[in-house]
Amino acid sequence: MFLLTFVPNLYLFFYGEISLKSVLFLFMGASFCLFPALFLKSKIYFGIYFPFVLLAPLEIGHIIVNKVSVTAGFLLALFNTNASETVSYLSGFKIMIVLAALYWALYVYLWIKIPNRYITDIKKRKIGACFYAVLFAGISLLAIFALVTRFEKPDAGKILHSVPFSFKSKLNKTYPYSFIMKTGFAISEKKTLMNRYEKIKDFRFNPLVKSDDECETYVLVMGESARYANFGINGYCRNTTPFLDSLKMEGKLLIFSNVYASGNLTGSVLPLLLTRATVPEKDIANREKSIISLFREAGFKTCMLSNQGEGEPFLRQIAMEADCSYISNTDSSFDEKYDALLLPHIESFLNGNEKKRCIFIFTQGNHYKYNFRYPPDFEKFKPTVAKSYFSHEITEKNRELFVNAYDNAILYTDYFIHEIIKKIERLNSKSSLLYISDHGENIFDAPGINIGHGAMIPTKYELHVPMFIWFSESYLQANDPVIINLKNNADKKINSTNIFSTFANIAGIKYDLYQKEKDFSAETFLPDSVLWVLNPELEAVRYAK
Repeated sequence: MFLLTFVPNLYLFFYGEISLKSVLFLFMGASFCLFPALFLKSKIYFGIYFPFVLLAPLEIGHIIVNKVSVTAGFLLALFNTNASETVSYLSGFKIMIVLAALYWALYVYLWIKIPNRYITDIKKRKIGACFYAVLFAGISLLAIFALVTRFEKPDAGKILHSVPFSFKSKLNKTYPYSFIMKTGFAISEKKTLMNRYEKIKDFRFNPLVKSDDECETYVLVMGESARYANFGINGYCRNTTPFLDSLKMEGKLLIFSNVYASGNLTGSVLPLLLTRATVPEKDIANREKSIISLFREAGFKTCMLSNQGEGEPFLRQIAMEADCSYISNTDSSFDEKYDALLLPHIESFLNGNEKKRCIFIFTQGNHYKYNFRYPPDFEKFKPTVAKSYFSHEITEKNRELFVNAYDNAILYTDYFIHEIIKKIERLNSKSSLLYISDHGENIFDAPGINIGHGAMIPTKYELHVPMFIWFSESYLQANDPVIINLKNNADKKINSTNIFSTFANIAGIKYDLYQKEKDFSAETFLPDSVLWVLNPELEAVRYAK
């Protein structure tokens, strides 16, 4: 029964490279998990473990897909995922679901059969207590020794902190303690997000209000899981962006080559895209309103549209800042989940009588499952994965099938952007559309790298994202300095945190909190010397190419 509770740790141990260090961690993990058995009778001990046995397949599945244990960022996303999205995701893991059901049934059967008594007699429990006293003392002394050897004269506070920190780091690598700790952190993060709007309801940017009669339309499109390397306009060997290529030939499209996401999970990147928050100062997103409020205060009618369902609490929060909003709650396992379902809402908003309008759009884009992101008419690159497939088919030998489906999804994104631009062009207004993806995607790019995103050490393909800006004829004629600066900065290092200042300046909005050094449409733009990104644990890490 204990081996059944310890399966995720055993799987992680044999999945990775076996070394002396990994053996020691496995031994310590087993010791930590057995510790409560000194004080509890068998039925109570294994009964407490039962919820974690139910959750063990989730932990193992995360290891299979992402090569690491469940992360706090993944749990935060899971808390905010609706049932239909969960069913859609699990549909590709039918064999694992059957194995999980057998695993649960075996555990319940054994739990019913075992006698309700202490696992060891009183003499062995005393020996066990001595063993744990030595183990815990040893871990504490090693933590203090490591601190003393690192710092010549560490203060008492650091010494006291080093001991619980050492235990925490080890528990954080042992299931189910790791799951409990990360769940607690994710719940805390969610509470922070849910309390955000109450905290910032009185915040004001106080921009200069644009009260002239000129018609203006600005659109910010946020892609999902789109990677720079697979866009035709970026030099990809396939023509995945025919419409955008034509706009590029007409001189209406500026392409940026050196743009990196500030994280590899949607939940961590969105606040950095839509507020003045940065990776070192990510809490700004909880103290200030988003760019939607800035445009609204400046006299624009604002609209927020999302095809991501209700899985992102931050999207629901900023939707409250807009004049109007639409968040799709359709089932992502059905074809009508395509991003084009947002087009009627865009059309309706653009048909209004307002002189100044701004739309913020968040798409499904290239999110897994790739072959669910485009209709049959866009299946140009073949063969692709079937609509229904098993987890054992997600292997490098099937890379071509997944890449073909992924490229078809980009082809559909190209169509979607073109349809938006066509609607804007009919207005004959001064207009611009900026597209940037929240993060990129891995598709078997290197040994040991699967598909998806959210790696503990973010990869180039998760961070290097496509970005381009389209301009109407009237905008090109009226904004020479902005266009010149954008062209001059097109190959400089840009990241998610530069979007707020730049998009506002493209629209000509003036406000006191403007950061000219973060605005790549300004002559004063200063690229960050270091790219800081948030990993799935929401920790700031330095990215090096």
